[in-house]
Amino acid sequence: FGYEIEDEGPVLWNGKLAWRVVEETAREELADGKPVRETIQTTSIHSLEGDGPLIYFHQVSEDNGKRTERIAIPSEGSPGLRLTVNRDGRLESREVERPKASLAQTVRMNAWLASSPEPGTRMTSWETDWDDENPNHPTVYTFIGKEEVGTIRANRVRCEMDGARMDCLVTDQGQTLSVRVGPLVLKQEPEVQARQLQAGQVDLAEALSIPLEGLRDPLQATKIIRAVWQLRGLDGTGFIFPEDQRQKVITLATDAKGTVRLATEMNPEKPRPEKLEEELKRQMLAATPTLQAEDPRLKAWALKQVGVAQSVQDRAALLVGAVNRHLAKTMAANAEDALSVLDQAKGDCTEHTLLFVAAARACCIPAREVTGLVPGEMEGKTGPRLAMVWHAWAEYHDGNSWRAVDPTWNQASGVDATHVKLATGPTDWSWMNLLGVLRVNLEKAEFRR
Repeated sequence: FGYEIEDEGPVLWNGKLAWRVVEETAREELADGKPVRETIQTTSIHSLEGDGPLIYFHQVSEDNGKRTERIAIPSEGSPGLRLTVNRDGRLESREVERPKASLAQTVRMNAWLASSPEPGTRMTSWETDWDDENPNHPTVYTFIGKEEVGTIRANRVRCEMDGARMDCLVTDQGQTLSVRVGPLVLKQEPEVQARQLQAGQVDLAEALSIPLEGLRDPLQATKIIRAVWQLRGLDGTGFIFPEDQRQKVITLATDAKGTVRLATEMNPEKPRPEKLEEELKRQMLAATPTLQAEDPRLKAWALKQVGVAQSVQDRAALLVGAVNRHLAKTMAANAEDALSVLDQAKGDCTEHTLLFVAAARACCIPAREVTGLVPGEMEGKTGPRLAMVWHAWAEYHDGNSWRAVDPTWNQASGVDATHVKLATGPTDWSWMNLLGVLRVNLEKAEFRR
């Protein structure tokens, strides 16, 4: 359903010899039964002086008709870069730290692979995320061993970034032969073959959904106020389920299948106090490149929704309802930031959560994103089936404790017990280690009367 093509070589840049890397990626999949396509064209220029730092970056992405352009150039009087983002005509500009990914880093990585390090040896490299306040994200490579791939002697390494693990085969020269994340595989192919996609025949949401046993009627899911789950397949994933006032691990994994029993419930009526430390409070109120809580237009929209409501819970509930009404429900309208969501007025759980968290922060309510699982009906190849699907919702702090709400499902007083929490915040991707291995059984459920 997608490809990535890379070409690199020397180029004359501002009268000096430099190194250019050109990347083209494309993705085609089904969303709401309709084909959607995303393409990204990226050009990076590295100096051949010093460590070979990035001196120019240009990227154009088009996702289902929406265009985003990013340009990063050296900033005068600063060691960093000036990043300008154009989202369908809306310009944003800010200073960013210069990416730590450099030509010297690539040389060090290739030398490390060629040295045949001892199994278990680690090396840290860097990847760049331009939508984060700090674009530098460390990637830890663990050497597993040498393997023969046809006539090529390759290195098997495990890559870990933001908690997500990837199994990779890489040559001594740094050429990637394959990358596996659960059931998703990126493998080297001739360019002509790689470009032959299945023209939107792959429904990723359905393909990555998790088999669910124990619940027959999805309409009953929102009525569950307490639940006990059996989750299998955790062995070797390193994943640890987060615990809070509505989610507790009952039994840790002890068998070969890595089975965990988990209890969930709706938000407790009388939650225990959870002090919000000043630094965390500052982070949960802060505007970010994707949560523009200080933008005048978004702030005005959010304040209009809460009106004269005084309590934090009342204001949060009004924002949940407002976001739910404002957005048409569709899986085919991806957006990377809250302002884009406000403008396009449609989206899935990701867009609902982005807008709610930004609006809550604009109203001085500490809020954060949550990633997890909920039951859903998927249209499989053999007909409809019930599964656990990937979902996003939000948590806000009411001055006493964290409260979970779901703007997509319009659950303002608390999410139902079928919401299984996996991670908080946008930089914890450890849940990806569950792709393709997790199996879920609803052991026990208590329904609202």
